[in-house]
Amino acid sequence: MRKILVTPGEVYGRLMLLCEAPPVGRRRRRAFFCKCDCGNFTVVVLGDLRSGCTTSCGCYQKEVAAAARTTHGGYGTKLFSVWRNAKARCYNPKNKRWARYGGRGIEMHSLWKREFTAFRDYVTALPAWPGEDGIGNTADELSLDRIDNDVGYFPGNLRWATKKQQANNRSR
Repeated sequence: MRKILVTPGEVYGRLMLLCEAPPVGRRRRRAFFCKCDCGNFTVVVLGDLRSGCTTSCGCYQKEVAAAARTTHGGYGTKLFSVWRNAKARCYNPKNKRWARYGGRGIEMHSLWKREFTAFRDYVTALPAWPGEDGIGNTADELSLDRIDNDVGYFPGNLRWATKKQQANNRSR
């Protein structure tokens, strides 16, 4: 059988061939040392490279798996906590503030209740959005506030407000 010519420096997917490695496996298949775009080194059988079965050191599969597990990328952020806590106040009778919210009919826009991303897109587009760290252009920390306390979390009824604005907007 004729030996396939391979030149160091050839690129297959994310792998660049460096040099030939000792044969691999019981069938003594031809293999090569390769460097991946991520910086890792690996040994790959030539047939797997040429057929496209192997295109990286394994980093690509990890990226695909991580992307599949990521729904919106907001978990653990301050804004995600704001959304989750607002939902709990409105819909969880075990929440200590439920009586002041869900108990008196305060609800959340149905799309926002289902999808964090819709909520995030709306509130980050509001004027004075303080950014993910929670600090705005002023020295005061801003937080999400309902303009009319008798209406729930709906479009047109939310704003970013200072602590003083929130205190002045309290229902008694």
